[in-house]
Amino acid sequence: SKAISRYEIYVSIASVHLGCGHPNIASFLITVVQLYYKMNDCHRSMRYLSRALKCSVSAEKVAIVYNILGSASFEAGYLDIALKSFQASLKIEREIGLSSNDIVTTLSNLGKTLSLQENFDEALGYYQIEGENAFATNDTRAKHVLSTLRDI
Repeated sequence: SKAISRYEIYVSIASVHLGCGHPNIASFLITVVQLYYKMNDCHRSMRYLSRALKCSVSAEKVAIVYNILGSASFEAGYLDIALKSFQASLKIEREIGLSSNDIVTTLSNLGKTLSLQENFDEALGYYQIEGENAFATNDTRAKHVLSTLRDI
C-alpha cells in the first residue's frame, strides 16, 4: 500500500539524518509494524519489529514492541517466541508501572499462549492475575476472564 511505502521511505531517510536513536524513528517503525500486522503480514511485521526494538529509546516503547512481536508470533504459530515476548513485555510494564489495562492485555495474551501450549496450570495463574487486575480497575474484560476461567 502507498501508506506503508511512504512510512518506509520516511524511516529510511530519517534514519540517515536523525540516527536510529531518535524517538521519531522508533515511533514510525512501530507504525509500520502495526500496519503490516493489520494486513496479516506477520513476517514483514516481525522484520520491522526487530528494527523498532533496536531503535526504541523508552521502556514503554520497548514493551509495546515486545507485545506486538508476541501477537505477530502468536498469529504465525511461533508460540515459544510469543511466550517470551509477552513475558518480556509484562516484566517491563510492571517495572515502569504501566496502566492496569496494558498489563491485563499482556496477561491475557500470556494465558492464551500457554493454553495453546497445553500448559494449563500456568495459563490459569495468568488468567487469575488478569481477573484480579481487571476487577481492581473495573475493566469490562473481567467478565470475559471469568468465562475463560470456567472453560479451562
